[in-house]
Amino acid sequence: FVVHIEKALADVQGAYPMLCSQFAAHNADRLSYINREEDLGIEGLRKSKLSYNPAFLLNKNVITFR
Repeated sequence: FVVHIEKALADVQGAYPMLCSQFAAHNADRLSYINREEDLGIEGLRKSKLSYNPAFLLNKNVITFR
């Protein structure tokens, strides 16, 4: 299951964890993996994603053409 966007009120403490938890419980409860996509190098977002103890992390690659 891929989550492209998560949006909550940032000034409400616990809004993002609750959003993630409830969304997964109601929409992906029978699936093995949830892909929360790239953390964009944002420290808080990366910390949040790592707190869910991911099964694995994928390496990011860049392709350039000459």
